[in-house]
Amino acid sequence: MMTQFDVSTCLVEQLPEIRTDLEYSYPTLNIFRTIRCLVKHIQGKMAQHDMPGVKKCLNAAEYIYSRGNKPVKNVMENIFVYSFASLFSMGNTDERKELQTLMPLHLYCAYMRRS
Repeated sequence: MMTQFDVSTCLVEQLPEIRTDLEYSYPTLNIFRTIRCLVKHIQGKMAQHDMPGVKKCLNAAEYIYSRGNKPVKNVMENIFVYSFASLFSMGNTDERKELQTLMPLHLYCAYMRRS
């Protein structure tokens, strides 16, 4: 099981480009800040129309969610899954459709439970 202390390290391993953004939250191992950083990162990828980058971020989020312990899953649901509405409002129609196809199963199910 992945704990809140493992999430930042996992993100840096899977998304090396997020290291600089995480430096603010990484020393304190604050999982809330870490997941907010991931949300901002994926929103940036959407704004840049970088769908391969979005997919990479979603896969990292799915990895964390599926292997996380209960507190990690709660934070992922309360922060990351909650941000889906803003992600679905970004980009053009084709990108929104592609985003729906890229959405990992476990995270999408959590989103549907919260809707």
